[in-house]
Amino acid sequence: MAYLMLAILLSFPSVIFAAVPPQASTLAKLPIPFEPNRGQAPATARFLAHAQGYSILIRPNGVIFQIPTAGGSPRDVEMSLRNAATPQSISGERPLEGISSYFDSPDQTKWIRAVPHYSAVKLTRIYPGIDLIYYGSGSTLEYDFHVQPGARPDAIAFTLSGAKPTLKNGDLLLSTPAGDIVQRRPVAWQEDKGKRIPVAASFDLRDNEVRFRLGPYRKDLKLIIDPAIQWSSTLPRLPGFLSAFSAFVTVGDDGATYMTGGHRLGLSDTSAYVCKINPAGTAIAYIASFSNATPAATAVDAEGAVYLGGSAGPAFATKNAMRPSPVIPSGVTSSGTEAFVAKLNPTGGDLVYSTFVGGQVDDFITALAVDAAGALYIGGSSNSTDFPNVNSQFSFVFYPNSPIDNSKNAFVAKIAPNGQSYNYATFLGGPVGSIAGLAVDSAGRLIVNGTIADQGSFPIRNPLASVQPGSFVARLSAKGDLELGTGLAATIGEGIARDSQNNIYFIATIGSGYGVYRISADLKSLSTIANIPGLFRDTTNFFWRSPRIAIGAGDAIYVLAAANSSLVPVRPMMTLAEGRLGTALVKMTTSGSIIYSTFLSDGLLLDARHAPSPDGGVVVSAIGTTSATSSPIPFVNPILIPSAVTTLSSAFVVNIADTPDAQLPLINVSFNATAALANPGLEISVDGIKFAADSAEPQQMRETIEGAERFVRRCIPAEQRQEETK
Repeated sequence: MAYLMLAILLSFPSVIFAAVPPQASTLAKLPIPFEPNRGQAPATARFLAHAQGYSILIRPNGVIFQIPTAGGSPRDVEMSLRNAATPQSISGERPLEGISSYFDSPDQTKWIRAVPHYSAVKLTRIYPGIDLIYYGSGSTLEYDFHVQPGARPDAIAFTLSGAKPTLKNGDLLLSTPAGDIVQRRPVAWQEDKGKRIPVAASFDLRDNEVRFRLGPYRKDLKLIIDPAIQWSSTLPRLPGFLSAFSAFVTVGDDGATYMTGGHRLGLSDTSAYVCKINPAGTAIAYIASFSNATPAATAVDAEGAVYLGGSAGPAFATKNAMRPSPVIPSGVTSSGTEAFVAKLNPTGGDLVYSTFVGGQVDDFITALAVDAAGALYIGGSSNSTDFPNVNSQFSFVFYPNSPIDNSKNAFVAKIAPNGQSYNYATFLGGPVGSIAGLAVDSAGRLIVNGTIADQGSFPIRNPLASVQPGSFVARLSAKGDLELGTGLAATIGEGIARDSQNNIYFIATIGSGYGVYRISADLKSLSTIANIPGLFRDTTNFFWRSPRIAIGAGDAIYVLAAANSSLVPVRPMMTLAEGRLGTALVKMTTSGSIIYSTFLSDGLLLDARHAPSPDGGVVVSAIGTTSATSSPIPFVNPILIPSAVTTLSSAFVVNIADTPDAQLPLINVSFNATAALANPGLEISVDGIKFAADSAEPQQMRETIEGAERFVRRCIPAEQRQEETK
């Protein structure tokens, strides 16, 4: 079911690049990538594609659309050509830079690597003198019939199954239990001496057979018939158990964005993916998928290799493994999944290594970091008393009268660059021990933050605060020796960071709110950098609870957190009404000066993570919102346009650029030249080309444009609004 998995993948990360600097232009809308079938789909399909919310299987005699349903099995809608010939050829056209790789089996001979992407598929001579070309972008698939001079377009006919077809306002509406599919009224034209000549065209529906009714046209010229298939706003993206459940974002040294996440097919079948977006935000560089895996953390090294960690079952793909399969002894209680780590090469075309880690019971990875040499640092929790203790100073702390989950010990480990051995692996205490964040400083020292229920079992070294159950910060030398182990009289946030001088930063509670703390590089002082009123720990959902911190270019500190309306806005791109809750992003200096403080959503995002980019900006990934009435981030310069982001099923990425000479962090709004414009009276200029309103465009596009127009009015200073919204 690899082909279905990738369809869900691309419905999951709707990638949105917003707020580019005024001199930049991000006007790309990604084409649907078509792949030749190399075993990742049923043998009858010659090509396949993964659009937003559905899968496309191209066969010699037609196409199958596979729509996800709440039950976990896709709904097939088939369009079959009537009385068509076997095509003389079926070929990918207009190659794209991206590839897909499928690591879906423990058997490496079954891996499917580096499948090329194309923006179109051409079937030649399906009828005498007639070719068929499939292409599209976002959630819209187009199929063009190219009718050569003298050929007969009345030969073209197709039947539909799996959906009930009806005509409505000239469109062909396909109704299914999973939602509605709309084939827009066909457009037809001819060209003569560089001039396009429109030809009247419409659908002719008789029972389940569809033909084209054409007006007068010249038989000596080539004729193009161009219908477009679009998905109505009622079509579910990932309903029920067919859902996305994690999204992580990392930015490489070259500015490329790496989305890592997972989704669920049914109750137990889970898959992980890595999707790389090029530095310009204009194309997918690769997509790699891993079946039977649940991701929990990711990291990227200086060469662009991606590291993935989480939990996996016995069918997980391993290579050059320290432990090629999980070991669960008879009589031992286990969830059936074990911790894994994997390293994907910079091209996304192969695994460098992939291995299970840990002991014989349940182990969970929750944080990763990588150093300049390519050594991987892992952190998490374990119930395994036989977890590898390599150059370890601390052993498992067992609580015999506690449930197995309450005996979990926090652990950290360093894995050699080749993935073949541990440099060190040690416990850091229990029970209910966990790791929330890892960072590596320039001396190769590992910085750790986490929580523990019994501070008495935590290894204390050079403490800077009182010892009590709760949060801790630790630092280990490059050899794994403990240099700092301190409890904190506060609730700590998620993640830990270090600046260019190796000072350590984390978020923790200050009274009823949160603030940023610093531990000096010499481990002698603990100080408060800033108090940020309004931040709070979100306990309303399972995914995201505590504020998160990261440090980027110029040692700028970025804090991402749930917040209430008492957050003080500084150069905001969004503010909230009194009493509202949302997700906020705060950028500050290491001295505590606020650069900007803004809300990203009106309503709490279900999960949100962030990663600074080399140019001084920050990339934020998120999953939906917790309220159907919430207003999430407006879409600006969208690559893919989702139908909604107010549910668990929708995830997105936003690239926020800070322009020091501007009044606001976001000042430039522009639209894709192919986007529909349907706000009456609104003109939008893209690279000097003006586009007028068009009320015939689909509703979801109108909503996108109108939402972005309101966003312009919020973000642009009054004296600039009129010019910027033209």
